[in-house]
Amino acid sequence: MHEISKRQHKLLRLLLEQKDFLPVNHFSKILSISDRTLYKDIDELNKALKKRKIEILKRQGKGIFLSKSDLSNDEILKIFGEASTQIDFNQLPLERQIKMAEYLLLRNKKVSYQLLSDEFLVSRTSISNDLDQIQTVIEGSSVTIRSDNNGTKVNGNESEIQKAIKQYAYFIIDKSDLTNSYRVQFPSLLFSFLPKDIIKKVSGLLQTNDHFNIDKLSDDHFQSLVLSISIFVLRLQEGFHIEYQDNFLFENVESLKTFFLANELVENLELDNSIKLDSNDFEYFNRQLV
Repeated sequence: MHEISKRQHKLLRLLLEQKDFLPVNHFSKILSISDRTLYKDIDELNKALKKRKIEILKRQGKGIFLSKSDLSNDEILKIFGEASTQIDFNQLPLERQIKMAEYLLLRNKKVSYQLLSDEFLVSRTSISNDLDQIQTVIEGSSVTIRSDNNGTKVNGNESEIQKAIKQYAYFIIDKSDLTNSYRVQFPSLLFSFLPKDIIKKVSGLLQTNDHFNIDKLSDDHFQSLVLSISIFVLRLQEGFHIEYQDNFLFENVESLKTFFLANELVENLELDNSIKLDSNDFEYFNRQLV
């Protein structure tokens, strides 16, 4: 059995469905990659197909076509089995966008179209489309993705950036179509965006804390709380703090009730000694528990 990437596996399936030559850009558009990247995939596939005397033919002005074979389509696909899981995030548009969202939202990196194009081996147009997709997902926040001569980065205050990160996490969860209870399981795709160890730790602390009754929470509420606290911790680790807000005073009894719980959770999270919560951070964290 030969290993090929998910994208190459999909390309092979597309070629097996064709009855004649089709332009290269027909396939590159479907796969959301550049023509250059498609040609690289063709070369890799041809190396694997050669042993079976099958070839992806290239004809100038006509495109590409898979040569005839004595093997059936199912037999050809069986040679390669399932697509290899050991691939980078550039193999599928969603996985690529998740990685870009991590750079921009979680890490606050300034990136350029060219660097992203080179990293993911796709055209600048594809990168632009990816960024538009990410912006659409987070439009419920006031965060914007802005580009200028110096690069591309997100713009917004910290509480709104954390809101945008949470919106993107929900977007991934919705794409995963997981039917299990979120109280005990998050979809594995989410861990390509948010670290699994942080989410598991936060979830475990909330479920075992004597001062917090999760039985009163719906699964959706519990899921929301785990995401909010996990994102808060991750951003603290990156050195970002919540901005001052006038309404952050503990003006109600419910907020005061969770004050000691917030203190206890912060201690149990075992944050790095270099990470210090200021008053705005702590009050924001406390608000998540109300």
